[in-house]
Amino acid sequence: MGQIEDLRLFALVVENRSISKAADKLNIAKSAVSGRLKLLEARFGTNLIDRVPGAWDVTASGLELYQRSVQVIGDVDEIDSDFTQTCQMISGPLNISAPRDFGLTYLSPAILSFSKRYPEIQMKVDFDDRAVDLNRENYDFAIRITAKVEDAVVAQKIGCAQLRLCASPFYLKRKEEPKHLNDLINHRLLHFGKAR
Repeated sequence: MGQIEDLRLFALVVENRSISKAADKLNIAKSAVSGRLKLLEARFGTNLIDRVPGAWDVTASGLELYQRSVQVIGDVDEIDSDFTQTCQMISGPLNISAPRDFGLTYLSPAILSFSKRYPEIQMKVDFDDRAVDLNRENYDFAIRITAKVEDAVVAQKIGCAQLRLCASPFYLKRKEEPKHLNDLINHRLLHFGKAR
């Protein structure tokens, strides 16, 4: 448990005036709550709750910690609520262009996860190898596989791709294996996209 969780546990013990009731509400063992309380007391070097058979009372230090804990817990819960609502309120159209094979192979899981997280966003993804014009066409962003990005485009590199030349053993028995790029002039080539 983290410090916030420890403070939350302590506040729950004080509010319920019982370790066992706090344990029930947290759905954990009473011994776990008691153990966390002892660790909290050891961390601050003071008794937070006086526990003797038949008596149970919050000490002055415990009361001060409780009051400050309630404030901290309230602030943390408010931050969590504010940012969760902000994420849920994000809405509107989002138009994306991505290379077909790359998009279908690598982006599909991310797109599905994004759609679940932001259901109010109307996302349209075009899987097309054509380099779209971001200034003239209605796209918010594009993923491109290219060696050079136009100067007018704000870009961020997200990875590297390697191109390979492949040939079947049957083909290489009939044609001499190329050793240099210039040797490719004498070979039959299948090109992918605009790569030459």
